[in-house]
Amino acid sequence: MTILEDASMTEAKLQRVRIGDLKPNPFRDIDNYQLNEEKVEALMSSIDVSGWWANILVRERPGGPELAYGHHRIEALRRMFGDDYKAQVLVKDLSDDNMLRLMVQENLTIWGGGAATMLENVRATVKALAEGKLAEFPEVAGDTPKQQIRYAPSFQMNGPAARRAAPSYTAAAIAKYHGITDKRGVQDALATLEAIERRDLEEKDLLDLTDVQAREIGRQVTGVRRDVEERVKATEKALEDAPTPGARKKLERKLEKERKLAEELPRQTGKQLTETVRKRGRDNVSRDDIRQEGAKVRTKVALPKRERKIDCDAVVAKITNHLYDVTREDHPAMGALVTMASNLNLFSPAHVRRVLEALHTAADRIDTYIGSIEPMTDDEAVDVEAEVVSELPGGDA
Repeated sequence: MTILEDASMTEAKLQRVRIGDLKPNPFRDIDNYQLNEEKVEALMSSIDVSGWWANILVRERPGGPELAYGHHRIEALRRMFGDDYKAQVLVKDLSDDNMLRLMVQENLTIWGGGAATMLENVRATVKALAEGKLAEFPEVAGDTPKQQIRYAPSFQMNGPAARRAAPSYTAAAIAKYHGITDKRGVQDALATLEAIERRDLEEKDLLDLTDVQAREIGRQVTGVRRDVEERVKATEKALEDAPTPGARKKLERKLEKERKLAEELPRQTGKQLTETVRKRGRDNVSRDDIRQEGAKVRTKVALPKRERKIDCDAVVAKITNHLYDVTREDHPAMGALVTMASNLNLFSPAHVRRVLEALHTAADRIDTYIGSIEPMTDDEAVDVEAEVVSELPGGDA
């Protein structure tokens, strides 16, 4: 049973409500994500043929009843019968957590996990988190790598210290909160929203692109931004340690150019990638094409990778062998779990809670490590073997 079905069928009462009095879900951004005309027209035809079914969920509020989901269906009814028509709806006491999750579930059910859908879902979640409306949002684990943490309402990764008092979140936390299995879609949406927040991308430039193209452009632009900022940090550190006035002056000139590039290059990359898709036709540009175009920019500004002597085969063998070992059927922990599951009636609720807490903690930690590895795997897949220039384009030789 889905969230929508469960919420509709449990402890809800039928009631007639004037359509003109219904308010949209408070977490829905109607201005930026307007109703789909084709969907509304299809629903009008369906209602005309099959009639109206009371499958709209509403909560009562002092300012008027609010829709949890079903905005397209209500709009179809309004156009057919007018604002004064009283539609039969399901009324239930719903928390803010319920309302947000129901909106996200409706978006995913109707529209799928595309870029526009994920952008609305993620943006609404981060905004609600910043406003303190989400009592059930999971806390970020203490051992989460700092480069994965963001601070609401910002979408920037590892944001400035001034934001550290704000609620923290990760892509994994958002996915867990909504029960979204496609964590990659959440990561892509956050990268795109970060680029929009930094004004490296204009949201309107993404509207004519496919979902995959929009997400990949967001990832590439954010990647370029991080690469040039790393160069700036490295030059700032070199400037602090400059041994002579001459070296310092040279580094100051270099730093000035790098800071200018850090402001301009991400925005230029976004324009370049969106224009490439439009000129070639969106049906002729794949995700790999966008990755390759982005990689051409990144290889010119990315810092050389540090050489480290690591026995990669030994590290991978150690990780995989231990993980496979702990999940063997004859492992003591697995055997004990099987015994407990087979005789659950003999265990108290306190026993069950202790085991579940341990399992969830283990799962959360593993999910954190998965999140720290996945971005590197993606970067390696699109790595371009090229010599990294020692200076920025136009820099001092």
